[in-house]
Amino acid sequence: YLTQALLLEILHRTSPLPPAMRMFLSSRTLLGCGFMMLAAREHIPDMLSIWVGNGLLIIGTGVEVAALGLFAGIHMTGRRVATLLAVLMVPWIACFITDAVTGTRVVVFGLTAGICYGLIGLWLWRRQFDDRALSRMLSVTYLAMSAIFLVRAVYALVHKSELMDPDVVQVLTVSIAFVASLVCSYGFLLLAKADADRAMARLAMEDDLTGALNGRTFREQATAALRLAERLGHPVSLLMLDLDRFKSVNDTYGHATGDAALRQFSHCCRDTLRNTDLFGRIGGEEFTVLLPGTGAEGAAS
Repeated sequence: YLTQALLLEILHRTSPLPPAMRMFLSSRTLLGCGFMMLAAREHIPDMLSIWVGNGLLIIGTGVEVAALGLFAGIHMTGRRVATLLAVLMVPWIACFITDAVTGTRVVVFGLTAGICYGLIGLWLWRRQFDDRALSRMLSVTYLAMSAIFLVRAVYALVHKSELMDPDVVQVLTVSIAFVASLVCSYGFLLLAKADADRAMARLAMEDDLTGALNGRTFREQATAALRLAERLGHPVSLLMLDLDRFKSVNDTYGHATGDAALRQFSHCCRDTLRNTDLFGRIGGEEFTVLLPGTGAEGAAS
């Protein structure tokens, strides 16, 4: 976990990470510190190893939930994240106050982690990613991790076991969960990278203000469409759109209002045009539209 956090921190220093990736970086750091405290149980006080260590694991898991939720398209404000972490910590704080026995602590942690990972798996399954195979694999892995922690919680409830008990079920569930967690971590990084690459490709093709094709991309795609129309003998129409007296809007109401007007105009055009039509911005307030398969009469209507 700390290695992943270090790699993400290096990436963050070379180029700013998106909010979901920054949250994921924080979750890896918290989880890594929590596991280090658990591993050092024989050398540090139980207060640090058991209570603080597991607390860091719960907070790290909650931050991971927020990161994957944000990545899956769920609106995660700072208040929502804080509320989520507070809700997750309430059972653990109750265990600390009541000095709960080991079995109860394992049950609480297992249920908390199982519910969190289950939510992540469902969120990833519901969102339609471009890389469907990778997102499905990641979703199934998170759901499997959820099932593992829930089974471990039930086992601990029945047998009053703790994390470090060397019985077969404990070793098996913890080992599988650890491997699945690594798979989830690197799977998320691959999915986030693919998403970022597609976003960069879109930025290279689109005008950043209006979302229309930029001049270079429009010319390239229009040239290909014209050659295809010529080869097939299909009609094609080209529309040139110029917003009259647009300069007066900027002079009277300011450039922010002018930019909003351009965005709204672009939005209306893209909503009206077909998926096969090309819509580009070739100047400040100048746009152009290519209508494949449409003659002069159709274009005029």
